[in-house]
Amino acid sequence: MGGDQEKVIIIKESQSVFGILSVVLGLIGIFVASFVISPIALVLGFIALFKGQPISGMIGIIFSILGIITSPVLIGLLGLGIYLGQ
Repeated sequence: MGGDQEKVIIIKESQSVFGILSVVLGLIGIFVASFVISPIALVLGFIALFKGQPISGMIGIIFSILGIITSPVLIGLLGLGIYLGQ
């Protein structure tokens, strides 16, 4: 039964970078500089969804949408200020 047996250890790295970045930037984008950060978080959230990170991707997308909705600069750029001001 003896013999040389090799042990193979497989280490799978978790590549949830896009999802984590989306969540963090989306959360920051709600409060600070959302006209820059929220669209980036939105794109990263969709990338995370396509890379198989559904939970962090969806949370990042939700946070980025909240950041876009609450951003006065983006509201003004989209021309929605007229409708909200009535």
